[in-house]
Amino acid sequence: MYNFIEYSEQNLKTATSYISTDLLKSINTNNVMINYTDISTFTDTELQLHLINATQILDNLMSFKGSKQNVEQRLEFPRDFEEDFIIADDIKLATAYISAKIGNGQLSDIIVEESGIQVKKEKADVLEKEYFEAISSKTAVFATNPYLENLLYDFISGNGSLFITTNKG
Repeated sequence: MYNFIEYSEQNLKTATSYISTDLLKSINTNNVMINYTDISTFTDTELQLHLINATQILDNLMSFKGSKQNVEQRLEFPRDFEEDFIIADDIKLATAYISAKIGNGQLSDIIVEESGIQVKKEKADVLEKEYFEAISSKTAVFATNPYLENLLYDFISGNGSLFITTNKG
């Protein structure tokens, strides 16, 4: 399990999330595609876990255009074609959107299970978390999701489609 560390130029080697819980709360309040999840019921620790998992989903299940701006950065963004050390707003929105889906227990709206990826649920006392786990390889198919596709279209390598099998070894 990773500690929650929001991305900044100063912590690019250790960051585990593209956005902070404060930004998630702001996006949740102001974005109609994301505010269907009442995140006020979650603790900051739960929101941090959702954001770490959302960031991992973005980083591990897609092939992006270009390369990392800095070879030492942990996360896939920022990319070499973006402004120096700035995470694009669409990546922030995608992270918030996936985090909301995780919080709603709707991870399967984002990832369709296929060889190599397994959606798992764990319950500890009253807290239940849903996450993905690689079985033998990192292969998954993204579920059809026009909102997410629109946010990420400009960043995806290949034919620009989110909804193809992607492999990252």
